[in-house]
Amino acid sequence: MAYSRWSNSIWYSFWVSTDLKYKLPTQKLKDEQLFEICDFPSYYVSYGSIKSEGIDEVLKKIKEFYSKDHNGSIFDKYVDGKLTYKETTFDAKNNTDEEIEELKGYLTQFINDVDKHFKWNNFFYYEWYLPFRHSLNKKSQ
Repeated sequence: MAYSRWSNSIWYSFWVSTDLKYKLPTQKLKDEQLFEICDFPSYYVSYGSIKSEGIDEVLKKIKEFYSKDHNGSIFDKYVDGKLTYKETTFDAKNNTDEEIEELKGYLTQFINDVDKHFKWNNFFYYEWYLPFRHSLNKKSQ
């Protein structure tokens, strides 16, 4: 599945895990699959959006999003065993063309991975057969 995290990359991205077990590989379900750029703040884009808008348009939106400062909160410390957060501003990143081109490769791989996973034989193998077989193995132990 689409995943990136390289020591020489700024991107940490992946196909957001969803429970597909015992579902049907409908176009609606396929279009709802999400790609996350895990950052401060994170950015999510769906398979359906990428297919309908095109990768280049999605990349423009991502570049625009990360070219602005964003307000948010971040972990500060533990107080009496509870997490506390402080308000912060996440500075604009102003990604280079090379960084955006690298991200294009990850988005392309995400699209390819979703397409491959949603082929009937793959989908039923991974989302029906293997979970069912695993449940039988658990019962026999």
